[in-house]
Amino acid sequence: MKNFHIILFNEIVRGYFLGYTRDVIISELPVWGNYRVTDIQEVSNMHTLPYTTLSLENREDVRQFIHLLTSHRIGENIIVGRTGNITLLDWPSLTDGLKSPKGIVKIQVGKAPSELYYMKKRDLICILRDSIQRGKQADSSLLHHLFDTTLFYNFERIVDSAGFSFLIRNSYEYYKENLKIIDYLIDTSFIELYGMLKVSSFPNTIVSEDAVVKNSILGHGTKVDGLVEDSVIFNGVYIEKNTVVKNSVILPLNNIKENVMIENALILGGDNRVIERDCIIGSNSMVPNEDFPGILKKGLTIVGEGVTIPSHSLIGAGCLVHGKWDGIPSPVIAEDGKTVRVS
Repeated sequence: MKNFHIILFNEIVRGYFLGYTRDVIISELPVWGNYRVTDIQEVSNMHTLPYTTLSLENREDVRQFIHLLTSHRIGENIIVGRTGNITLLDWPSLTDGLKSPKGIVKIQVGKAPSELYYMKKRDLICILRDSIQRGKQADSSLLHHLFDTTLFYNFERIVDSAGFSFLIRNSYEYYKENLKIIDYLIDTSFIELYGMLKVSSFPNTIVSEDAVVKNSILGHGTKVDGLVEDSVIFNGVYIEKNTVVKNSVILPLNNIKENVMIENALILGGDNRVIERDCIIGSNSMVPNEDFPGILKKGLTIVGEGVTIPSHSLIGAGCLVHGKWDGIPSPVIAEDGKTVRVS
């Protein structure tokens, strides 16, 4: 076995993840109806190899990381990755097949992009020291600078590994990645890995006699009395009668009342989240958000954490509704492409 070490950087949802009212570690984000990012990491056999998970949020983190790298605990060959890149692969086979790196080597997985890079420890130390010496680099962008600038533009060759790679670096990728699980489940090799995931304990899923579910994933403990199509509904969600959910991702524990229409939307979670009756959220329009066109694109609408949506609200395509509602609720009205902060 080579003298190497895997470094996985844990990330916090900031900037590119819209609608959150708190810091959330990406490894704890819910994915695919019943799971978290960390659950997927655990079925990959990375833990059988030498690896370390740490943060890179500020310059002090960088200094501590350099100190760790210069110790004898870390091997000479380094693979770095980030939790916004979910990978399902055979780590021992990957590392056994890697030649000693000359410069920075990008690892793609199953012919798909990844954010895994292979390099000598001394090269990584030089990169990190340079990031400190720049001085002008903002603390909040250190991880972004490392992966999206330094490594992405300076790798010298690509090697491929069998497996699967999924990128969730912003709200749109998170939304699309959750929907893609419907297509992934026709791949027999993926089904084998998917079957290894363990679901947290929840009551049985209930689909009423009058409900209609088409081409969708329902999480455990979900109750559906309405119509769900081309969507992923997470655990503990309740969708009441005459409600339609299309091409959407509904995160855990949402209570969606009667006569609601949701389309092309990402509905985050939050304590006591209710979408009251007779609301319209999103549409099939492709309007981007005026404030975040690179994230809220192709008409994606996001309803942020903990925002109760009052009855008769009308929220268009490409909208972001976020904040906390205090006082007497009144309908939220958001035209296509608009951002609304409720307070």
